[in-house]
Amino acid sequence: MEKERKSAKEPEHSGSFALSPEAQAWIRENWAAIQSSNAWVDEHGLPLAKFRLF
Repeated sequence: MEKERKSAKEPEHSGSFALSPEAQAWIRENWAAIQSSNAWVDEHGLPLAKFRLF
């Protein structure tokens, strides 16, 4: 069963650790590319998934 990604307009962090200001800035600056990549995988699946051994 695949996890369904929720579409987010801004990055969210719900982990148990704090991200550095630099990491937060990188995520904000690259958020559109991250979302685009996630959308492609949602539509086409993982590249090379057929070769996974697990």
